[in-house]
Amino acid sequence: MKRMAALILTTAAMISMDLIPVLASSGAQAITAKFDIAKELMAAVVTSIGVMVILWGIFQLGSSMQSQEGSMRTQALERIGGGLIMTLAPQLLVVLV
Repeated sequence: MKRMAALILTTAAMISMDLIPVLASSGAQAITAKFDIAKELMAAVVTSIGVMVILWGIFQLGSSMQSQEGSMRTQALERIGGGLIMTLAPQLLVVLV
């Protein structure tokens, strides 16, 4: 009789523990929030460097137009294109992933 009562109580305890919700996602959210902050920081750094490269390319393009140098003009256009890619890289990454 004691074994039967212990078995019934153990079964009831196991069933009641199964109904308790476990919120383990809060720990995962704390970790992923740190990675999201780091990702946003890196995106801002890459974007700001891209804007600086674009400005440098525009200055170089104006200088090459004034001096009539073809190779310098080509480098300036390549620099502007690279700066555009750097500026748009975080948005492109979101679209591609």
